[in-house]
Amino acid sequence: MIEKNEKSKLKKILENRLEEILVCIDVNNSSIDELCKMGLNDTTDIVSANLQNNLNSLLIQKNDKEVKEIIKALKKITDNVYGICEMCDEMIDIERLKIKPHAKFCIKCREIYEREKRNKENK
Repeated sequence: MIEKNEKSKLKKILENRLEEILVCIDVNNSSIDELCKMGLNDTTDIVSANLQNNLNSLLIQKNDKEVKEIIKALKKITDNVYGICEMCDEMIDIERLKIKPHAKFCIKCREIYEREKRNKENK
């Protein structure tokens, strides 16, 4: 079981990261809006703006995924099931949680998950 003070520290890290991501998403959304409002006539500018728009959209998608993982981790803290591997139901090592506080799997199960994912992609 994770000690209360460790859990509080990890919760604060999760909350801070969530705030950072939400700011980043807001900045990227604003950037997309600005690019859309620009009256571009030059083909090079249009291509460049489209590439930037696509990059911003990809960043938003990546950040959105992490937001969902963080919210899920925060709910687990509230439900008192934080730090339990979703695959084997064992405790996730505290050092892993310090590195990735929204980790869903222990190291062993994460390796199994990644291996299975690669096998599916290679078929």
